[in-house]
Amino acid sequence: MTHHQAMSLCLPLMLRRKASSLSLPQVHLDTSVKEREEEGEDKEREDATDSTTHTAQPGHHLGKKKKKGASRYTVSPVVPAKQAELVEVAKAMHREKFSARVNNLFQWEKNAALNAIQNGLYIGWRCPHYLWDCFRIGDESKCFCGHLLREHQIISDISVPCNVSQCRCLMFCFIPSRPEEVGEFWLRRRTTFDPKAWRAQCRCKHSHENHAATRSHPCRVKGCCCNCFESNFLCAACDRRWEEHETFFETEETRRRGGRPHGAEYVPFAEIPALRETIISNSDFEALQKQGPSGHPSSYLSPPGLPGPFSLQPDPTSNPHT
Repeated sequence: MTHHQAMSLCLPLMLRRKASSLSLPQVHLDTSVKEREEEGEDKEREDATDSTTHTAQPGHHLGKKKKKGASRYTVSPVVPAKQAELVEVAKAMHREKFSARVNNLFQWEKNAALNAIQNGLYIGWRCPHYLWDCFRIGDESKCFCGHLLREHQIISDISVPCNVSQCRCLMFCFIPSRPEEVGEFWLRRRTTFDPKAWRAQCRCKHSHENHAATRSHPCRVKGCCCNCFESNFLCAACDRRWEEHETFFETEETRRRGGRPHGAEYVPFAEIPALRETIISNSDFEALQKQGPSGHPSSYLSPPGLPGPFSLQPDPTSNPHT
């Protein structure tokens, strides 16, 4: 994969972001006008040279220096590229490998979305004020403690402790586990890069696994003065730091009240058919639109241990998302 292909594969993640409604002005210099100005300047120099030979003649006065004409510019608005155009650019660069690469990038989120639609439990990672999720969380998503979601027990929306022996994690807290999730697509081009060994790091240069799984996540490396995890990376979906995000466990009703996507709208790129059909077929998407959550036969089974759509109850005595 070339550098440009790697960057074009960022387009699906870039399309998550909300497009700005502002059109900034872009200035283009009219080259023909510039050429005429240069010719005029040359002519002025020639006239100035000729005039020096006649300074001694009576009645001859040097004319005032010709005022240089103001540069002429044309201004046109910058119009953001349409979503469909960006998709076509990415498809053209990756050709027959586009579908496979996008599917590999969003397979976990696709499975997470389908499971959420079936069992009514939506798990997302986002900044609290966002109306959309930066990442949909599924079985293979990693917690800050270093263990996967399927190794945790979902008790309530704020009580998801880790089941791994001797792990002190009391609440699943998503952490990126692939370089693509923090926008570092180029790492896979390196021949020595091992994707299984990649870990999200703190500014202290130690990974999340070197930090405590609870409270402010202080570093446990001897001699390190870091008292809280501060990411040295940004979210690929919104360009904000890890510590600005939270992991949310929500029912469909909670998302409906909050104005967030649910049901078929929760599928990755539900609003961009040209990209959505690369991840899920149109027939499957239409079937999801017609059916409600849980209680319907489906080839997508709910992961074991997840509560039913009405069994997730908030814990009124605890502080959420700590």
